[in-house]
Amino acid sequence: MTDYEKVQMMLDSYILWVNDVKNLELEIEAVKNDYDVKAMGFNEKTGQTFKINRELEDRIINKPDKIREYEHKKRFNEINIAKIDNAVQVLSEFEKTVIELKYLIAPTLSWKGIAYKLNAGTSTCRQAKIRAINKMIPLLCR
Repeated sequence: MTDYEKVQMMLDSYILWVNDVKNLELEIEAVKNDYDVKAMGFNEKTGQTFKINRELEDRIINKPDKIREYEHKKRFNEINIAKIDNAVQVLSEFEKTVIELKYLIAPTLSWKGIAYKLNAGTSTCRQAKIRAINKMIPLLCR
């Protein structure tokens, strides 16, 4: 995979990362607020078993690990979002607008929609995207 394709893939993932950060915050909150109390069921005995069910204990013990895992994923996404935000700052105003409309703002526009919004041709907008990604490569691919 070339650096150009890598940057393009990162830009394609931007909106997903932003929404994933919000979802991970909700997941962390849900895990923190989950007290997980269950009632015991008494069923007919079928025979002696040596299996000890510690489902509740396991969930309580694994709770900090799950929170740490979600926080790690959230931080990874936040770092990628910040990298892209920093890389966009080096672009010209026209290139920045093209990248924002194509990749960073939901819903993303088609090339025709971007060209209409910027009063430019579609080929001009595509060339601006290529120039912008080439400028962003040194900042995003290290």
